[in-house]
Amino acid sequence: RVRVVTTSGEPLADAVVALISANPAAVPRVAVTDARGVVTFSDIPSGSLQLVASAGGFVISSMRLG
Repeated sequence: RVRVVTTSGEPLADAVVALISANPAAVPRVAVTDARGVVTFSDIPSGSLQLVASAGGFVISSMRLG
């Protein structure tokens, strides 16, 4: 479960969030946040992952997981 917020802490609805595996053969998982800025991914692959969030008018943000 991921929550995307603005720099002021407000939830960011309709942001596109991609979960990208370090494995080049794996298909990235992409979802859109709800009104609370939340998106949930299930069956997350193990290993190193990168989380990328983007929305119109905002700087793209990324975070490495694992």
